[in-house]
Amino acid sequence: MIRIDINAQHVEGAADLWYDGLQKKAGTYWGKMDTKIEAEYNLGKLKNEKRQYRLCKLVLNHYKKHFKDYILAKEDFLKRNSSVIRALAYKYPLAKEILKDMFVSVYNDFCKQQTAYEVMKKLRVNVCPYCNRQFTFTVDNSKKTRPEFDHFYDKASYPLLALSFYNLVPSCHTCNHLKRNDEAAINPYFHGFEHKFRVMSKDAHFKGDVMTLKTSELELKLNNANAEELKNMKTFGLNALYNQHIDYVESVLDRVKSYNLSAQQSLVDSFQGAGNSPQDVSDFVWRPYLEVVQNNWPLAKLTEDLLHQFGIIKK
Repeated sequence: MIRIDINAQHVEGAADLWYDGLQKKAGTYWGKMDTKIEAEYNLGKLKNEKRQYRLCKLVLNHYKKHFKDYILAKEDFLKRNSSVIRALAYKYPLAKEILKDMFVSVYNDFCKQQTAYEVMKKLRVNVCPYCNRQFTFTVDNSKKTRPEFDHFYDKASYPLLALSFYNLVPSCHTCNHLKRNDEAAINPYFHGFEHKFRVMSKDAHFKGDVMTLKTSELELKLNNANAEELKNMKTFGLNALYNQHIDYVESVLDRVKSYNLSAQQSLVDSFQGAGNSPQDVSDFVWRPYLEVVQNNWPLAKLTEDLLHQFGIIKK
């Protein structure tokens, strides 16, 4: 998992564009929501549940008043209000269902608008931040496509956060499908994985050099992962998915073996006459992998972690 830099100007611009687009349609949406609540009351669903009817009205009025706060909510606001929403949903399940229907309907309608594509283009998240495995380009012409929005706090359980920009994580179809309504612990708008992937022996008791092992004896693990990282790994099935890339890991290991210190020194000696430094030679050898890291292409984090593990990247 990689972090999206929310302080970057283009990310803040995407958030503002999302808010401005919703603001322009807010009057229409509020009218439909007010009508929905009255209809539910007149049809009898809320007639004998006056406390839940009043709660729906109260919550909607509160949301209107604090509309911008909800749409541009950051981590603390999202966490705090997710707890409040969960408590209200438990105590007032009917009100929660009506609010869910209303807010999910607004979300679905707004995502069909051109603004959703404009936001994604401005956001420029071209690789899924959850898995860092797949490109998530936005194409806006006769053949449209864009990343899927994953609701970090799912819209069915937390309807008041259904439109909150930093609750909408641009993701690949695989991650969005795997997560569904499961909970993740780390929102990539605010955090990424702190620990590094390492290639290890499948045998927990192995103490030797992994370079001596066969590919079938190796596996990838997020080393010393904390509880939140483990939660995300489980939610998105990242352990199994990353171990599908063991052939990529093998290509890195083969290059490490092929360009050991002796081989690198030979290359340095060969290229010295052309004015190339040892660092130039190292960059030449590792350029395909360094470009993955520098351009934030798929598997950039895994690549960087492996290059750290084998001493190619020192810092």
